[in-house]
Amino acid sequence: MILRLGEGKYDWANDKKSDISLYLQSFEQHPNHEMAIRPVTRSPLLLITLSICLALPILAVSSHILSVYRDEHASNPWWLPIWHAHFDTRGLIAITVTSCIIFALDLVSIGLVIAGNKTGNESKNVKWIVVASMLATTIAALVAIIMSAIANAAAPSKSDTVQTWTCRWKNAVGAPENFGALCHESQFTSYAPIPLFIIHLLLLVQSVQDAVATPQPEQTFDEELVIITKSVDVATTASNDSPRMDGKEVRL
Repeated sequence: MILRLGEGKYDWANDKKSDISLYLQSFEQHPNHEMAIRPVTRSPLLLITLSICLALPILAVSSHILSVYRDEHASNPWWLPIWHAHFDTRGLIAITVTSCIIFALDLVSIGLVIAGNKTGNESKNVKWIVVASMLATTIAALVAIIMSAIANAAAPSKSDTVQTWTCRWKNAVGAPENFGALCHESQFTSYAPIPLFIIHLLLLVQSVQDAVATPQPEQTFDEELVIITKSVDVATTASNDSPRMDGKEVRL
């Protein structure tokens, strides 16, 4: 689109493109640009809080299952007291221990992230401690998944777990009333570590990226003033959507 105003020419289309490019450049240089486009999944505090809300129920439920089993297996005939070795509780113990580790390290990670935010994320040591914490929790969640899967896969030919035993006999005549609840609780503890592992894998990747990233220098007052001035100029230019013709020749 070319406008002829007297003897001169005004390339309105190219000028609009340059204005848009200038605006995008000023937006990218703004110190809050990264925060503005940061997705929810990039928020470590949100993911860590979600992990805590998941790890704590896993710890409580698995501890309850172990407590019930230890209280009843020696006296309740449905737990085969004369065949105690038939039950494999290593997977359940692994889930209890790993969920406790994850819960504790998540609390530490929250403190480190908050401390890093207050100091401007300038400490590399804090960032690498967070990486180590996320690596430990990721491995712990993976161990919980593997141990539980191995124990359940061995049933019923070699051994039984609380999950496989209670889920198989919960509807049998004369079965203890708590077998149904124990079945659902043990299933929860077996499958809940999977999203826990995914959460910590995301946190691990993010923490590594933050640790190896080159810190950006803070903008001075003069640089921020230049950005604001450019933004004002762009807004002023963009408000003139069409040029004034004033009776001059316009060629489209």
